[in-house]
Amino acid sequence: MKHIITLSLCIYVFTGQQQLLAAEYQWIRSKNNYFSGDCYQIEKKDSQQIKLKVKIEKCRPQLTEYVFLKEKGNCYEIDSKTKGQTFTRRVSKKLCRSEDTIYLMGQFGKQKGCFEVDSETNGEKFYKKTSLENCKENTEETFFSYDEKIQEGKCFVKDQNDKFLEVKTHLCKTPNTETLFEKQNLIEGKCFIQDVRGAKYYRHETKIENCKPQKTDYIIISPPNKPSAQCFEVDTETNGEKFIQKVRNKFCEK
Repeated sequence: MKHIITLSLCIYVFTGQQQLLAAEYQWIRSKNNYFSGDCYQIEKKDSQQIKLKVKIEKCRPQLTEYVFLKEKGNCYEIDSKTKGQTFTRRVSKKLCRSEDTIYLMGQFGKQKGCFEVDSETNGEKFYKKTSLENCKENTEETFFSYDEKIQEGKCFVKDQNDKFLEVKTHLCKTPNTETLFEKQNLIEGKCFIQDVRGAKYYRHETKIENCKPQKTDYIIISPPNKPSAQCFEVDTETNGEKFIQKVRNKFCEK
C-alpha cells in the first residue's frame, strides 16, 4: 500500500488572460524500501495529468522529527503527525546524535569495534562506528594472543557485555616496546614492534623503514634465480644482517 502526502500550490499560466491550474506535490513510499520514497509534482490541466519527479524537499511537511533505527544504524527524518507514515527519508547520522555521548567497545549487527553511543541507553538511540583510538582510554581489559608457529598475534578487548572482540593489533601495544629487524632470506627482511619482554606480550609487523638505522650503504647483489643484479640498501655495521631492503638501481650508480 502506498502512503501519500499531498501539498498544494497554485501555478499561473498566461494565455491572454490568467488561467489558474492546480498543482500538487505527492510523496510516494518506495516499493522496495519502506524507509524511503520520492516526491512528485502532479499538474492537472483539463482532463490530463502530468507527473514529474522533483526534489524531496518539496514534499517535506512543516513539522518533522529525527529518529534513529538501531537495526539499520541509520537516522531518518519523519513527519511528526503520523510518525513516518506519510513522509520518511534517510538523513545524516549526526542529526540523531544526542548531546551526551560516550565511547564503548561493542558489536552492533555485524559491526565490531569502537562506537560513539548515546550515554542514556548505550546505543539504543544512537551509535556510530569510530576510530579505535577513541576507546583506548576506556578499554579496561585487553588480551594479546600470540601464535609462535606463524609468528603473529591478535588483540582482543572486552566490551560492555564482558565479551572479547578482536580489534586492530596496535590497541594491545604495551608501554615498553622496541623495533626488531628479522632477516627472512638473503635479500629480504621484516620489521616488528615488540614488547621488550618478548613476542608473547606484544608483537606487530610495521613498515620496514621503522627499522632503518642512521648509517646505511648501497650495494649490488645478484640474488639466486634473478636475471640480473639488483641494488639494496643495507646497514653499514653488518652489511645487511640487521637491515636490508631493495631500492632503485640508480642509488648504486653514484
